[in-house]
Amino acid sequence: MVERSTGATWAEIDSLHTRAMTSASEARARLSPAGAVDLDRSLQELDRARKAEDRTAFALASLEAKRNLIAAQDAATAKPPVSAELLLIAGQRYQALTRAKPTDWAALTAAAAAADEQWRQTAPLLSAQSIPNTMQASLTAMADAAKARDLFAAQQSAVLQIAAAREVVKALDAAPPPASR
Repeated sequence: MVERSTGATWAEIDSLHTRAMTSASEARARLSPAGAVDLDRSLQELDRARKAEDRTAFALASLEAKRNLIAAQDAATAKPPVSAELLLIAGQRYQALTRAKPTDWAALTAAAAAADEQWRQTAPLLSAQSIPNTMQASLTAMADAAKARDLFAAQQSAVLQIAAAREVVKALDAAPPPASR
């Protein structure tokens, strides 16, 4: 839903929104009380963003709802690992923030730091050497772009981080189950 929130029509977004609300409603029952409250807050933000026709806020609220659902998984058995999924969401959040008007550089800096933290949790799970190099380069580029207030570089680094994060998720999804790691 996040990638589509930028270029899709509002009718297409409404369809995605309806499906997301249905899925979230079904998943809500599996959440802790605190997790359900967090999900409800994200869904309220999603509704507000839709009513305001604010694509950036809609993308951010979608990501927060997805983050709540992923974080609620059992980290010991989740496949791919929760940290890998959260790494991807961190890059998508950074990318969504590059579309905000005006640009919130402090939020971009914080999002780059959050992505770096997720990478620190995920990196030890990987055996492939090429992915860590690409991921680290993209994370450094994200932080540097936010520090330099270079929107073009921020947008480009987000694309690289998301691609690398997808490779991380793919590699870890194909890895042996968590118990044998």
